[in-house]
Amino acid sequence: MPARDSKVCQGTLLSRAQSLVDIDDWGYEDARAIPRGSMTEDRIAEWTAAIDKT
Repeated sequence: MPARDSKVCQGTLLSRAQSLVDIDDWGYEDARAIPRGSMTEDRIAEWTAAIDKT
């Protein structure tokens, strides 16, 4: 489990793309990912790829 004081992005609120800058550019951990959350890296990639399809 990541350290309590680590930077964690709790995920999206309004759009699938909303949290990408936090995770990709600002170094936040993705709270949706295992072990903190329940999504695999493949599922997160699938979810993110769907941004271009909407």
